[in-house]
Formats: sequence, C-alpha cells, structure tokens
Amino acid sequence: KRLHQAILKFDTQSQIIDGIMRARQSRKLPGKAGHYLELFLRVEARPSFDYAPYHNLVAAIDAQTASS
Repeated sequence: KRLHQAILKFDTQSQIIDGIMRARQSRKLPGKAGHYLELFLRVEARPSFDYAPYHNLVAAIDAQTASS
C-alpha cells in the first residue's frame, strides 16, 4: 500500500498504476489474506514485423536530402 501511494505521486503514471492495482485486486482470493491468483498466458512479446516500407521511406528521404 505504501509503495502504491508513493508511485501515485507521479501524476503521469497514476492511471497506469491504478489500472494495475485494480487488476491485482480482481485476482485476490476471497477469505485468503495475501493470496492471489496468478495466471500466465503465452504471448509473443516481439511479433514479426515487415520493416520494408519503412526502409523504403528512409531511402526516399535520404535520396531527397542528398539531392537538395
């Protein structure tokens, strides 16, 4: 609780932290002090991404800058 109060002093983070704390409270097991459900989902943290359009855009910008 003290950590939560300290972090809330950073206004830009308060909404994020509030959401995390609400999610944590929803995992609390009724009648079991300090016990929470913790579920793990398999996620792809860094999904593959097609960078070709961005490479082409940078090349076009570079070509335009070089001709200026």
